[in-house]
Amino acid sequence: MVIRRVRLKNFKAHANFDREFGKFTIILGRNNAGKSTILEAIYKALYSDNKGFGTGYIRRGEREFVINIQFSDGYEVEVIYPGTKAAKVYGNNGILTLKELRRILRFPEDDETFKFLVMFEQGSLDEFDSRTYERVRKILKLDFANEIIKAADGVIRDLKKVMDNAEKKIHPGVFHAKRVLRSLKLELEECRCGIKRLERFSNRIQRKIFELEGQRDEIRREIEVLEKLKGERERKTGMLEVLRKRKGEIEGKILEFERTFPQNLPKDREILKAISEYIKNAKTFRENLEKAKEYERLRGEYENIKNDYMERAQNLGKTIEYLRGFYSDLKRVVETLTGIPEGLIGKTLEELNAEMENLKAERDKVMSEIGHFQKRLESLKDAGDRCPVCGESMPSEKRDKLIKESRQILMELGEREKRIRDKIKALEKNIQKLNELSVYLKALEDKLSECPESLKDKAQIWVANALKNPQNVLKDVGEFGKGLRSELEELEGNFKVKQGEYERRLKELEESYGICLASKKELERITKMYPNIEDISRGLDEGTVEESLRKLEEYERNKGEIEKTIKELEEIQKTLEGEEFKDLDNRLNGAKEVLREVEERINSLRAEREGIINGIRGLEGRIYEKQPKYEELKKTVREFEEAKEGIERVSRFKYAVEEAKKTFINLAKLEFEKALNIYFLDRFGFSNRYTRIEVDENFEPVFHTREGSVISRGRSLSVNEVGLSGGERTALGLAYRLALRELIGDIPKILLLDEPTTHMDADRRLAVWGILKDIAERDNIQIIAVTHDDAVEDVVERENIIRLAS
Repeated sequence: MVIRRVRLKNFKAHANFDREFGKFTIILGRNNAGKSTILEAIYKALYSDNKGFGTGYIRRGEREFVINIQFSDGYEVEVIYPGTKAAKVYGNNGILTLKELRRILRFPEDDETFKFLVMFEQGSLDEFDSRTYERVRKILKLDFANEIIKAADGVIRDLKKVMDNAEKKIHPGVFHAKRVLRSLKLELEECRCGIKRLERFSNRIQRKIFELEGQRDEIRREIEVLEKLKGERERKTGMLEVLRKRKGEIEGKILEFERTFPQNLPKDREILKAISEYIKNAKTFRENLEKAKEYERLRGEYENIKNDYMERAQNLGKTIEYLRGFYSDLKRVVETLTGIPEGLIGKTLEELNAEMENLKAERDKVMSEIGHFQKRLESLKDAGDRCPVCGESMPSEKRDKLIKESRQILMELGEREKRIRDKIKALEKNIQKLNELSVYLKALEDKLSECPESLKDKAQIWVANALKNPQNVLKDVGEFGKGLRSELEELEGNFKVKQGEYERRLKELEESYGICLASKKELERITKMYPNIEDISRGLDEGTVEESLRKLEEYERNKGEIEKTIKELEEIQKTLEGEEFKDLDNRLNGAKEVLREVEERINSLRAEREGIINGIRGLEGRIYEKQPKYEELKKTVREFEEAKEGIERVSRFKYAVEEAKKTFINLAKLEFEKALNIYFLDRFGFSNRYTRIEVDENFEPVFHTREGSVISRGRSLSVNEVGLSGGERTALGLAYRLALRELIGDIPKILLLDEPTTHMDADRRLAVWGILKDIAERDNIQIIAVTHDDAVEDVVERENIIRLAS
């Protein structure tokens, strides 16, 4: 993924940094411009090193700094560093761990590999110690074969111990142990065959037992069914007696009802219910009738008072609203009159326009005179010692006097023109105000057509006096409006008092009114269903009707109950006379006798099977006694043979790994040397001093010079001590990384470079920038570099350079 945009907030050197990045981006700026800190922030965000930043990187006065990186495929990473606490990493779907972030960005999980292949820091170029070459070997996985060989040696040692232990257990030898094994195996096989024969015989007996047990269970189920039938017969016989007794009791209740029920009442439950409801509702209607009439009367009075109030309040509201608009228009008239001089109020617009024309004509005349004297003054200045009119000589005293007089006249004419101009402006302003006043007065007159009749006379007087005494008229209108509002408030207050009294009383009567209406409606419904119910109900009380209704309902229930009882008696009698209850006792006794015979046969077979099982147990005991010895001996022999075979296989594998290791290291050295020579000698241009570079088995460089000498060193020496310049050290560090990227396929597609041309001359700096540009385009690698080298602008396009202020 390619980084598309980087944002920094509250960072030490950049309070707010927000820039687009391309495939090849150069951050250019002088020293102390904060270039390297941007590169370090990008590296830390990708590496997610929450221990790499502390409070020293947070801008003074802030608690944390944030870096946000957007990638070309839409993925976004945001890292928040809150001082000394652990950083928080957020992706598109929430908080991420370091492992999850590296998996998403397809970065290696090894820290050293990531740092060496991604970040190139100027400060680490002077030290090419053993850690550098160990890192190279680790990245190329050159020591992996050593680990395999070491593990193989450990396996061989373990297998030899197994063989020694097995030989100690086997006595007098392996071949004798195998003969003992064969003898034990035959004996165990004979026991197992005897067990299988006895088990087959035992299984036949067991199957016969299962058959008899199934027969036994079937007989038991039959006996259970017959005993249930016997219990059912006894239960139904008892039910016959109970039903006969209950039939007699119900018949007695029916006779008692027919004897005691009132003769003047119908024996119809629905009619009796209607009579009871009619009596109840008639009583309720009479009890609430007076309160219902009072409710209707009060509600009518309340509606009348409410309608009268609404009409008066609406009229007052309309009058107040009209007066509010009238007052606003009148106020504008008064405000306009304030700025008009008293002398102009009586004049017409025609008179003012005529006065305006006179002033303009006077101004034109003055301007003409000004022009004449300006020309005269210029002529006097240009004529020299000659008269500008006749051309004769003129004394200088006379010419100076004429010039002074002309300047004085021009000054007076200018002041006069200014006064006329001020008069014209004042007159134009007053004409405009008079026009506004006429518009406002017209609006007041137009409002008279909308005026309520009760206010029309007063409004006409106010309009007539608007110009004569505007302040008094305005005050009069305001006082009149206050009086109307007071009247409306008083009307509202009186109505609310009366409204509260009526609503309280109506609420007290509302329930009785509703009950009365409901009772009346119910009486009308019952009368419609039974037209003569009033005559039937006359003289009856509610208690008598309720008691009769209860007796009638009980009578009807008893009639239904006796019919149901008679039907149940017939059904039970018919069931007892059916086929399933015939000869029930004989069938039950016969089934019990058969069950006894089957159980005796089952017990006999079980005893026989128990003897067979005891024989099987004896044979199993012999197997139990011999089997551990056989298994232990078998296991020891197998361990010896497997260990011997394993040593041979591991030895062959170890030899193959050693051979592959030599081949792999030689190939890796050749490929690495080839890439290193291409970058350092050919592309970076150091072939003028060195013919080639080799690497030893630790991948430390060995330089062959043009003079024929060889420069190599021990691990404790720095590169500088073997004669490399500062630019050569920088180029070598960069070449090592680029050579590794040539050999490794699955690497991060990003390279961060901090001052990659340090200590190089001008020509070599241009060459390095060109090489990095080609790598970014050819190998699909995003390169972000920081530098103070202005020469980069000769190689890299302007849109790929981010320039920072110093």
